[in-house]
Amino acid sequence: MEFRIEKSSADSVSITCSPNLYISDDKTWVNTINSFNIKDTKAWIAVKSLNSGSTDTCFVSIVPWSANISSLNIVNFTKEKYSIIGKDNDNTLYVVYNSKLYKTEKGLNNLEFLSNFKLSNNEYHAEFLKTPAGSFIRSEKDIYFSEDEKNWKLDYTTSGRGIRNSFAYSYDSISKTVRVFTHDYSTTGLDTFPHGVYRREIKPGNPGKWEKVMTFYSKVQWENNSSLFPACRHIHTLSVDPYTNHIWIGSGDMNQHSHIYYSEDNGNTWKHVGMGSQEWRILSIWFTEKYVYWSMDTNIPPQKIFRVSRDVYRKNGFWPDMSAVVKAGKTDSRLQYMILSQTNQNFSVGNNKSNVGDIVLGNQKAILNDSNQVMVLNDPSLDYRELVAALPNNALWSNIQVFDDKGDIVTLINSNAEGQVIDKRPRIFGIKERVDGSADLQELISMNNAIDWYSQLWPFEQDSEGNIYYQSLYLKDVANYGVFQLKLNWKDNTEFRTGKISVLNHLRRNKYSLKLQDFDGQLVKWQYAKSNLKWSDLSTLTGNDTIEVNCDSISPTYYRAIIEVGSTRTQVSSSYIKLSPNNNTDINVNNNTDVNVYYNILTRKIEVNCKDSNICPANVILCDITGKIIKAEICNFDINNTHLININDLKSGVYIVSLLGKGQKRTFKVII
Repeated sequence: MEFRIEKSSADSVSITCSPNLYISDDKTWVNTINSFNIKDTKAWIAVKSLNSGSTDTCFVSIVPWSANISSLNIVNFTKEKYSIIGKDNDNTLYVVYNSKLYKTEKGLNNLEFLSNFKLSNNEYHAEFLKTPAGSFIRSEKDIYFSEDEKNWKLDYTTSGRGIRNSFAYSYDSISKTVRVFTHDYSTTGLDTFPHGVYRREIKPGNPGKWEKVMTFYSKVQWENNSSLFPACRHIHTLSVDPYTNHIWIGSGDMNQHSHIYYSEDNGNTWKHVGMGSQEWRILSIWFTEKYVYWSMDTNIPPQKIFRVSRDVYRKNGFWPDMSAVVKAGKTDSRLQYMILSQTNQNFSVGNNKSNVGDIVLGNQKAILNDSNQVMVLNDPSLDYRELVAALPNNALWSNIQVFDDKGDIVTLINSNAEGQVIDKRPRIFGIKERVDGSADLQELISMNNAIDWYSQLWPFEQDSEGNIYYQSLYLKDVANYGVFQLKLNWKDNTEFRTGKISVLNHLRRNKYSLKLQDFDGQLVKWQYAKSNLKWSDLSTLTGNDTIEVNCDSISPTYYRAIIEVGSTRTQVSSSYIKLSPNNNTDINVNNNTDVNVYYNILTRKIEVNCKDSNICPANVILCDITGKIIKAEICNFDINNTHLININDLKSGVYIVSLLGKGQKRTFKVII
């Protein structure tokens, strides 16, 4: 871990810190002395001015993950009850506001009314699906259907309510069959009914009907008869793998109730992947071309993120069960087992009586046969999981997949501090899978205003302009319900410059000359995409750093370059450029990698982040909407990339921040 201590060049300071930290030679960077220790996560740094004698102390948390590299920057916050329930393949958002359903392509200020629609009280759990057979909304237990998104009818009511990442569909383009899936989730005290997975299969000429395709025994049923299998308190998540159309589910909460299952025949049959400890108590499952990932729901550290390689499936033709049934031989005292059947207390040790459903350590006296069967739970020879990250302190909740400024997918995971072994901060983590298959995990935002264990930012969606929306949940200093608008500033951990694209010339209407700049290595090819950011190669173009392209006259087109860097010739992507119709061009639409200006609602300051040396030093000017200058300050961004503008005395409204330096001017709108 390392972070920077900023000090005025006009002042001399002395710096001291707690014993578990040390200060490097230049007294600028502070590092941990030893490797991470979960019992020693608190630290402090004290700074004393040698001129005035004044002091200040900073308290920090030492964490075992990367932080302060990439970030989610808060650009706006509204106290209004916007519920962004989903989006379609073109990044059109569907929003419920004041019991009305809207859609929007460009954020919450451009809502197009569709119909009246009232959600239940748990707005953040509502989900929307747009399928080739029509649109669906799930609100609590109720599922609604519409063919035109204007007229909605109640389609089905499940036994338990929904939760985020629990409503999905698959589509067979050959048979033109749509299959919609969801499941039951119960809250405390409502664990009495068997939990199920539901499916509606819609074929041409046959609308189908909802049916239960898998059932778990309830927690109460299992407590009365622990031989019932499989059982769970509730199902946490259901996801459809877009690469295979396999359906995956995860459940919890006890060790015996924590499972992963998948189906490769549209829910007709289900195969077991693993179970038996809190590492299988899953809250979120997501997919990349190379891996299947999942995150844990538990307050028992260390909470973790795992993945399994698709090579395992390709080799076997299926995902092997990592908790296999064993009914021959003897048990191993180094391993844990769940008893599936037994005679005469076969698995008892001393006076400890064993029951079917118990999890026990193996012992040499236990002889396995058809009447004495077990499921092995932690056999390393069966375990093909890869540990992505250990994140103690954090129950890892829902996920959304967003695009960074390169057009690459980053999976965002929100967490609350149910473990609290480090601190009480809710966080959001980002995971990006590199070209070589390694996973880059970073903390993107950490908040110091939690009310209880369940405080967090709850994910909605990312719009076509790169804005990412989260709802506040149990956070101090903000409304009980509010929506944050954030921008992702993702920085790959690489020593190479990966390039950015600029418009060299606007040749004529909708035709541009583009140039790739600031990159290391060899330019391999150019790519383009539409609003879904599914990239295709521009095969007619060579590896020149300047190209001419035509912009679609109807919808935006995105361009980027692929570069080979390093001795391994790893391929990386540049930042992308968005070319819009009507001669409107946005560079790096998701994030300006050189200058970023936003209002931080938590610090109540405007933050100006600048990495462009061509504009240093710069005059930073704050004006109101009429152009009246409110503040003018000089900042040398070569010394400090971040400049803070105090705005405690300003009213809410729209303001303009301008950067002027070396003949350049950059202007940004900020909403307070």
